[in-house]
Amino acid sequence: MRHYSCVLTVLIFILGLSSISHAAQVTFIDQTLTWTAGYNVQPTQIGLTNLVSPVDYRNGTVYLRYEVIDKPSDKLIGIQLCMWQDAFVLENCSYCQSYSTKGVYYWNLGTFSGFWMKNGTSIDFTRPFGQVTIIHKDGSCTGQLMQSSGCGAACYPGNDLNQHVPITFKATAIVVAPGSTLDPPSSWTGCPAGWGCGNGTAVTEQIPVSAVNSIKANLNPVKRSITIKTTGEARSITSVRVIDYSGACVALFKPDGRDGSFAATGPVIFVRGAYLVQLTGNGFARSGKLAISY
Repeated sequence: MRHYSCVLTVLIFILGLSSISHAAQVTFIDQTLTWTAGYNVQPTQIGLTNLVSPVDYRNGTVYLRYEVIDKPSDKLIGIQLCMWQDAFVLENCSYCQSYSTKGVYYWNLGTFSGFWMKNGTSIDFTRPFGQVTIIHKDGSCTGQLMQSSGCGAACYPGNDLNQHVPITFKATAIVVAPGSTLDPPSSWTGCPAGWGCGNGTAVTEQIPVSAVNSIKANLNPVKRSITIKTTGEARSITSVRVIDYSGACVALFKPDGRDGSFAATGPVIFVRGAYLVQLTGNGFARSGKLAISY
């Protein structure tokens, strides 16, 4: 593995929303479940099972409402929406989202076609998912599942698992066709502004890449620091996470006391390739792509 000493520019794009009439959408998860340290019951796929024809939902936008009903502590948890087919040969997952407290969270997960794909291979969206679930992981999104068995080396190794789980939650996932906007259920009264949900009071939205406005950041692996250059928002950022396309967190940065500057909490090792960058702060979330080349 080669290490690189370089200054990189990251473009974090803010989603621009236009006024488009409501149209086709499909709810494919709507269920209350409990994630435990042992075997976890999976949600049932509902709605259409062919998400390609006659409407191309595979390239539509996936919206997730995730309500945490009960949780033993405020420890950080990561979640991903994952689907499998053919006895787990085909596997696709959204990028990891993190939270810590009980409450209602809303995330724009982007498109199915933009999900992480095992071996770069998409599942077949013309047929039902063999299995679909909201997996619960270590909050740093390292890939360790919040389970004590049944997952081998991927099981959480800490001795405080009982402080993370069980978690009782309700997940509702809707995919909206390309060119359409979300027609939210009446229960989504607090979802982010721009989703068409009443007052839009919730702010926990992970915004996908869209070429409108940009926030720039200089990342220096040698100094193990990252500097965010944007108007106003940099002062509100509480963490910067760099994630590879398997969903593993490869670097986490926290404010270092200087305006817009963040220091790594651990080793910073990058190789050539593409990464996802997540900015989170007080009242907003941003994400974008980081390309490393030499």
